[in-house]
Amino acid sequence: MITAGPLIELAGEQWRGVSDGAQRLGCDLVCFVGSALNHPDPHKRRANTVYDLISPNRIDA
Repeated sequence: MITAGPLIELAGEQWRGVSDGAQRLGCDLVCFVGSALNHPDPHKRRANTVYDLISPNRIDA
């Protein structure tokens, strides 16, 4: 799962739906939390380095 902003901003139902679906399918859930792409604040853009961890070599979905 990829999201921008703190998880607290996600609706509880949305988060539960994603985690329940992953559990039902026997999948591990990995959540990458960054910031909006091209955010004007350089500190917030720095959070997007977490997106570099997403690659077909590391994640299979």
